[in-house]
Amino acid sequence: MRDDPRYATNAARVENRDSLIARLQDVFLTRTYEEWEAILLPVGIPIGAINTLDRVVEHPQVEARGVLAECDHPIAGKVQMVSPYFRLSETPGGVRAPAPLLGQHTDEVLRETLGLSEKEIERLRSVGGIGKRR
Repeated sequence: MRDDPRYATNAARVENRDSLIARLQDVFLTRTYEEWEAILLPVGIPIGAINTLDRVVEHPQVEARGVLAECDHPIAGKVQMVSPYFRLSETPGGVRAPAPLLGQHTDEVLRETLGLSEKEIERLRSVGGIGKRR
């Protein structure tokens, strides 16, 4: 491909992008990602895998960093959730609870953040302004 005039300049590569990508895909499919990584990284060509979700969760680095946390969900049972990716020495963070159900904290937010009374909340509920109590 080095001597092909269709790919000799950036402008030519842009003009012939479809055929270039097709050729590169054919070549890249001849080896595994690991093989290409061993060839390209040592010569300064950056490379990174585009993983499917199943490959991501099975990656050794995911386990080593404790990225996945198991949590009890009120409907789904035990579920795996993604922990915060950053780790701070004194406040490492983590998963404390599953994602809330729709409307799970509505009354609490209306009461504690907006200062609404139970009567006001019930009125909103009765006119369809908010959903039923969870």
